Amino acid sequence: MKGIKSAVNAFLLTVVSILLNLAGKWIALHWQLPLWMDCCGTVIAAYILGPVGGAAAGLAANVIYGVFNGTSQIYGLTSVAVGLIVGFAARKKKLETLFSTMAVCSLTTLVSL
Repeated sequence: MKGIKSAVNAFLLTVVSILLNLAGKWIALHWQLPLWMDCCGTVIAAYILGPVGGAAAGLAANVIYGVFNGTSQIYGLTSVAVGLIVGFAARKKKLETLFSTMAVCSLTTLVSL
């Protein structure tokens, strides 16, 4: 029963992360903000679920948004990279200190350019 409960929790967190990504993208486009706000859910999923969960949430959000805007699907690769970087950094405890966290943020910024 515990395995089913944790699988359901992981699924719900992934769905919430996807919705957060979609909401961030919509807010940035609607208000014409010069920010990429569609990775917030990816980072949360990667931190909690690990690299595969973060990559899946990021890719799924871009595929869903790509239905409405075809050019968005290619950015799924960027979201996968962000999810993998943050997920592996969280697993290796690289987000425990300010310096390590800033280094991971810098790497994800470079990948996102």
